[in-house]
Amino acid sequence: MPATFAARTCNAGTRACSLSKYAATSREMQVALNLDRGRSILKPISTAIPRTLTRLSTYLSFFFLLLPAHMFAQVYGSGNHQVTVVVSPISLLQVSGGAVSFNVTTANVVAGQDEMSVSNSASQLLWGTNSGTQKITAQTSLGSPLFTLKLLAVSPTQGTAASEFALSTTPTDLLLNIGRSSGTCTLQYTAVALASQGTGTDNHTITFTIQAQ
Repeated sequence: MPATFAARTCNAGTRACSLSKYAATSREMQVALNLDRGRSILKPISTAIPRTLTRLSTYLSFFFLLLPAHMFAQVYGSGNHQVTVVVSPISLLQVSGGAVSFNVTTANVVAGQDEMSVSNSASQLLWGTNSGTQKITAQTSLGSPLFTLKLLAVSPTQGTAASEFALSTTPTDLLLNIGRSSGTCTLQYTAVALASQGTGTDNHTITFTIQAQ
């Protein structure tokens, strides 16, 4: 059965209002009731949603503040490989100062003496070794010299100098107890000639060797 509603109509010019009635169907009534019900439901929801979102944002902020910093660090891929360092036995020698030349003249002779000698200390020996207790020897390539050539290590920075010796083809100790070290010394050569030996020329090639002591 249709329901009757009263509608109020006003005239803007005369400000007179009148009531009129119109009949509404049951479908229209249902629609009207549903609209009212929807408004009553949505109003508290629309009010509660902003409050809920605000609370959720606050909770999430506190949650992330409590997390350790490393959890936010960017993670990259990683890799590894093996590195091996091998140090072999090393023994190095170097002679600085160039070739040595002796010239025995009257300036090197003392009247009345058979022995005539002249010395040279212009050369240095440099070495480096990482192998145990070592020594340095010296020898000449000249098997039968006319004159005597002596050698002495002066002011070694490592080890102990052996006594002055006459060079031969047999290796003779020049420096002892150099150990695992690097160092230098001055090479003092002395050429000795006798008046009775006459004149001549000796050409030497001197070889230095680091070897176990």
